[in-house]
Amino acid sequence: MVSRKKNSPAAPIAPVATAPVATPKVETTAQPGAPVVSRVGFRGFRAPETISAVDLQNVLRRLDNSALYVYYTGGTYRARKASLRSNALAVLNGTPKTPITLSDFLAKAARAQGGEVGYDPNVVKGGLALHQGAKPAVYLYVEKMADGSFRAVKDIPTPDPTFSATGFKAGDTVLQAPAAQAPKPKKAVKAQAAA
Repeated sequence: MVSRKKNSPAAPIAPVATAPVATPKVETTAQPGAPVVSRVGFRGFRAPETISAVDLQNVLRRLDNSALYVYYTGGTYRARKASLRSNALAVLNGTPKTPITLSDFLAKAARAQGGEVGYDPNVVKGGLALHQGAKPAVYLYVEKMADGSFRAVKDIPTPDPTFSATGFKAGDTVLQAPAAQAPKPKKAVKAQAAA
């Protein structure tokens, strides 16, 4: 038990420095005829925005002849309702277990809300890369090889457990090349007996 003298001053309390709370800057698009869309969404999540056809084409042009794909395993992902990453990745939910080119994925995400309203392709690509560290990662960022197999672009430490029990390092084969299909044997033509 600590004893204090009756009239001794209390130990001084150090002042706590408080920084002013920054209000996020809200940018809007105001093109004639275009809906006004905020770039900062609910609680700091980035909201859909207007992506012009020219801007989208510039991004997609850089991906021409790219061997980059996205593979949705069909597994469940703990998505956040207002999250740009979750909403952009959700455009792949209709195509499970089918590799989709990165450019097709970015184009779908850029038009996810209809018309020219969607998600910035550069931000979506970054979100896909970040998703590889999710527990579990159900949207896999892969590269198609010459033999038809797919390898991981980035480390995927915790993939969907229904897809793989172990993680992948960048460069590891994620999907094997489809086996060369052997030609089916022709049905033997029955010789008709001459009557």
